[in-house]
Amino acid sequence: MQLQVLADGNTNGTYLKILAASNNVPLIIQALPDVERLWPQDTDAYLKSINQAARVMDHQLNTRADATQAFASMFVNVMQKACPTNEEIAASWIRGKRDAVFFFVVHDQVGQDKGNWTAVAKFLGEIRSKRISNYVNQSMMISGIDLSPGGKEKFQKEVEENERKKITDNFQSELLQADSTLLFLLQHSCPFTQSGKPIDTNFISQISSAAHLNAEEQKALIH
Repeated sequence: MQLQVLADGNTNGTYLKILAASNNVPLIIQALPDVERLWPQDTDAYLKSINQAARVMDHQLNTRADATQAFASMFVNVMQKACPTNEEIAASWIRGKRDAVFFFVVHDQVGQDKGNWTAVAKFLGEIRSKRISNYVNQSMMISGIDLSPGGKEKFQKEVEENERKKITDNFQSELLQADSTLLFLLQHSCPFTQSGKPIDTNFISQISSAAHLNAEEQKALIH
């Protein structure tokens, strides 16, 4: 197992414990309460720990009942957590949670549960509620510093404002990418909307409402 991720200075003791456990599923399961306590103080370490633990359990889901139960519980716990309000932290959270969803739902232990797909739809709805329609990046290149009286102070304010715009640009970009990924999963990976099977119209209506789908997107759910 490669541990190049240790180069990340944002790691903490719990995440390192998950890494050190390697393929030891009981040790991973034992550490999960500590992982939950990372939220909301360290959202980055929380998602890194969840994603690493899930990848360890992935190889033993068909042989260990405790791994299967813990795997499903981790997904539920992740999906219950809302996006942070700080845009810089939120951008990283959206990206990590999107990746977690993509990994978890392809496994039957998660993907065969309607409630989990409802949670995915709610996550998409949360993302869409934060997106700015037709957003265009606001940050730009800043010209050289003005050395005239008051020029340095003006330049510094421009730099600070531009940095704030960069954070919003990145946040909106992550929202857009997550929107695309989650919509794709709902339309192409949900086993409860496949053609040839009895269609639960109430379920279709429920996830369409939760995800804020338009009529065309809802129609594409049934595949």
